[in-house]
Amino acid sequence: MEKQKPPQKITYAAITRSLTNGEILGATDEEQVEWKRAHCEPFMSRVAIRSCVQQVPVKATLRKILDDDRDIDKVTEFVVEKAPIAFLNITFVGAARDENGEPSIKVLQKHGFSDESFPIRTIPKKDIDAEGDPYDICGANSDAILGCFSEWDPIRKFEYAKQQWTFLAPVFVESEFEYKFKPLCRMPFVCIPDGAVLRGAFGTVRQLGLHIDHQDLTSFNLKLRSDKQSTEVAVKFMDINSTGSASDVEKFYAKEGTTLRQMRDMNDPHLIRAIAAYSKGHDRCFIFPWAEGGNLDNFWRTDQSKLDQSLVIWAIKQMTGLSGGIWKLHEKNTRHGDIKPANILYFMDSMDRNDRGTLKIADVGLAKVHEEYTKYRIAASTNRHSSERYEPPEMPGYIRGDPIPRVYDVWSLGCVFLEFTVWLIFGWDRLLEFRQDLVASNTGKFWEAVGKATPRHHMVNKIITDVEQTVPARSALADLIKLISKDLLVPKVDRADAKKIVEKLRHIQEKCGKDRSYCFGHALVAVAQQRPGPASGIPDSLPDNTASSTSVDFLSTNMDLERSLDDLEHSSSDCRMCRFLFRIFSKSLMNPTQTLKLVTDSESYSLSFSSGDPPLISLYLEPDYMGQSPFHAQFGLPILPAAGSSQQFRLLNQWIHLCDTTHECISKQPGTDGIMPTRLIDVGTAQSPSLRLIETKEENTTGAYIALSHCWGRLTREERFCTYIDNLKSLKESIPFDKLPKTFRDAVTVTRGLNTRYLWIDSLCIIQEDREDWKLESARMEDVFNSAYCTIAASSSTSSLDGFLGDREERAVIGIQTPKGPIYLAETIDNFQKHVEQGILNTRGWVFQERALSRRTIHFTSTQVYWECGQGIHCETLAQLRNRESALLGDSNFPTYGLQKYKDDSIRLVEYLYRTYSRLGLTNTTDRSKAILGLQKRLGRTFQSTAEYGVLSAYFERLLLWQVESPQKRIMYPEAERVPSWSWMAFMGRIHYMDIPFGKVAWTGNVKKPFGDVAWEGRMQADAHELLISRADLEERAQADLSDMQLDPVGLRCVVVGTSKVDNQDGTVDQYVLLIRQISSHAASYERVGAGIILDIHVGQGCATVDLV
Repeated sequence: MEKQKPPQKITYAAITRSLTNGEILGATDEEQVEWKRAHCEPFMSRVAIRSCVQQVPVKATLRKILDDDRDIDKVTEFVVEKAPIAFLNITFVGAARDENGEPSIKVLQKHGFSDESFPIRTIPKKDIDAEGDPYDICGANSDAILGCFSEWDPIRKFEYAKQQWTFLAPVFVESEFEYKFKPLCRMPFVCIPDGAVLRGAFGTVRQLGLHIDHQDLTSFNLKLRSDKQSTEVAVKFMDINSTGSASDVEKFYAKEGTTLRQMRDMNDPHLIRAIAAYSKGHDRCFIFPWAEGGNLDNFWRTDQSKLDQSLVIWAIKQMTGLSGGIWKLHEKNTRHGDIKPANILYFMDSMDRNDRGTLKIADVGLAKVHEEYTKYRIAASTNRHSSERYEPPEMPGYIRGDPIPRVYDVWSLGCVFLEFTVWLIFGWDRLLEFRQDLVASNTGKFWEAVGKATPRHHMVNKIITDVEQTVPARSALADLIKLISKDLLVPKVDRADAKKIVEKLRHIQEKCGKDRSYCFGHALVAVAQQRPGPASGIPDSLPDNTASSTSVDFLSTNMDLERSLDDLEHSSSDCRMCRFLFRIFSKSLMNPTQTLKLVTDSESYSLSFSSGDPPLISLYLEPDYMGQSPFHAQFGLPILPAAGSSQQFRLLNQWIHLCDTTHECISKQPGTDGIMPTRLIDVGTAQSPSLRLIETKEENTTGAYIALSHCWGRLTREERFCTYIDNLKSLKESIPFDKLPKTFRDAVTVTRGLNTRYLWIDSLCIIQEDREDWKLESARMEDVFNSAYCTIAASSSTSSLDGFLGDREERAVIGIQTPKGPIYLAETIDNFQKHVEQGILNTRGWVFQERALSRRTIHFTSTQVYWECGQGIHCETLAQLRNRESALLGDSNFPTYGLQKYKDDSIRLVEYLYRTYSRLGLTNTTDRSKAILGLQKRLGRTFQSTAEYGVLSAYFERLLLWQVESPQKRIMYPEAERVPSWSWMAFMGRIHYMDIPFGKVAWTGNVKKPFGDVAWEGRMQADAHELLISRADLEERAQADLSDMQLDPVGLRCVVVGTSKVDNQDGTVDQYVLLIRQISSHAASYERVGAGIILDIHVGQGCATVDLV
């Protein structure tokens, strides 16, 4: 490294020039934020500090600061020997003198403050002085105030504490593994502007430089970068796809750290050795050596080697080493859990005589001693065939909770070794063909489901046979394929353990060393001559087919289009690609003259303007695409079948069949549980498509039925098609198909297309304007939707007149022909959140419980169809989605997933459900108490408690303490359906629950639980106290329920539901109360009018028992 010359004088400019990553200071705000996320910020290295803080420049600087030259030598010695960082920071923040005019460095010297005093921190002053200085400074691990900063300007004081981190970058050493850094600590990483950024389900890996002056890592043999200042490293930032909580990240970080520490100590040549694990604020990270050769897939695709003896020996040696590494992990009672070519890295730091490096197993984020990791990964999985390709056939059992043995890894090794062998003998193109054969069978795995059995995939058997017929019977490769076929890719009970695999591979290795003909005989020479060479590097960019078009490599990770939106519009008439791009980009709010850039997103398999932005373009490949599959591309359908076509129904039936045979979302024989709706619509069969309403008990009807979830819309009585008392008889005889509204006709069409005989539609299967029938049937909603074979949801229809099988929004698509096969760019439409979660149907109150209680739902939207069941979401484009919020309501065994998510805080699940429901709309406000009866019934059974009026007896007090988000009007229920005032169901509008800390509130018993065996009408007894509080304080501490009243304590009383177990600082105690007022016509009857948190001094001593109605 070139030695830096010290500056003539230490100035802000001189320090800035000496900063590593100093160029970031001139970057845009967005770029600075991105580099900060990557832990790349300007810092001054140790060598730069030593070079800068020398006698001559320090003296030259001090002459401008000190009043007495006689102090210069002593202060200079202090700065150079004990306080270089303290002095640099003073200069950097412009704090040469304090507010009394004293030189700051002399004051620090006087108080004994040196570099050993760092780090420091600011703390709020207890008493702000007259000048308003809000801060004191103390040590990072002490509350003792440092007096040397007492006379500093407040801004300089704050900046000094903030900028100290510029000079305190840590050093990584071999003797330490885990580090804990302060949130503002600056890491000794060096920006690599074009460095790789790899995103996965459990984190993001960045290629960065590690400054050589901040490491002592000799045994890692890290490669020095061309800047001579840093070595290449990979930094993994833990991130569970925003689908996990902070505690999830912490848990996985700790577990992965434990495994990586074990692997580090093993020092095995085929296991990745982590340099360090560190936490920084909320971030959890790991540092690894950078694999210059990429992963095993990259190696197979780009290696130039011909098949010869040295390649066979090297390949078997690597397989032996990889198996040995897994054996060592297994001996530590740890599984890897995600072995695949992408997680096997190719290191070129120690090359053999044939210039081949070493393969090392990496990415142990799923390495586990316990089963929970695998279940989490399943929840986070997406539609990348490669992510699940290497899972064993017993995987469905692990999903159900079976213990996961270590031979899980052995199957995955078998898959990788089979691909390795195919590549060795036949080359990269044949390996791609084999993978496409797996994908084309709709499984992508090395096994397939045949009934309840899961035999090895027939295409795996075929490729094994091809290898056996190609290589000589007495050869190393023949023994290798036999080992793979007989010991690795076999059922769990017959699968060898890693130790046995290592022993057999070592035996093959030994025979290769003794017998050249066994390793690579004459027969293999002929095979080698037939083996194709490496991939030829097909150009994957668009042709510059017009004067105005731009050649763009859509298969790269970052694309600079070099064009603006205005440019694209101007060129649209002549250039198909420009027209396609303009159509998509013009829907975004952006500067029309700004140059367009795109980045890839491996999570959504799409292109967007920048990381975190909404996806814009999806990239699709056909199953027979022969090139390397880009990580942001997917196998899918850019052009969807027509709505209601036989092709679409074929896909829907495949989804149902997949769920029926491989999931446990419904009973294996639907309709055999004995629960049938009172009425159903018989849609007939394909041969006899009749249509009539039936009474299931009268006709002894059993079997599968479809339920429709739809918006009624604001229709007149004439526009509605409903069952009434006066037309019930005629509808039982026949329902005229052409008289049905479009949504109902489409529902009939879909039911027939799904080969199902019966359909349930609320407006036809419940007698309208019949209070008794409505009361009975609304109470049965749980059974209706829970027992349905499937629910179809008209997600984009505003009323029953709209339908959902009409023409859909046209999707922009363009194809590009390449020598490896076509690729397609299409407007991204995989947006379950927008199309379903935020769709018109899911804004309606009735639909909330319909979706939650349905075991499986097919959502028909304006862009495509989505399938939702307990195992995730399938898109009509063939993409798969998964997110925790949709998993909650899409749970086929609701609310099992929610209970797992909220764990010990299960009351939070109930609060979430009621809070979410309160935000939804209802055509008839009096349905507020009815539209959730089925879900409430399910909650009551789940928590083994009585559930009435939005309150569960198990969490009675907490659920009483709800508040409206803004004052509302009471709902005017009919007298027979009256809802008590203490229930949020008595009001329209949004509610929330008080944030009551667990274990820190004592319930008073002042509200008597009204639940019992005797039917009741919502009246309950409560002990009411007078209020001793001003109107202003009450309005600040409480929220009124009613929009037409003020919270005047005169005339109000309070019911203390709970009291805090923890006193406030002033000795008062929080009281969680309901506010009530007397109903004029009944002396002892009160109604709730609000709720809040007041103090014990606000509650009067005397109390009276009242009826709360």
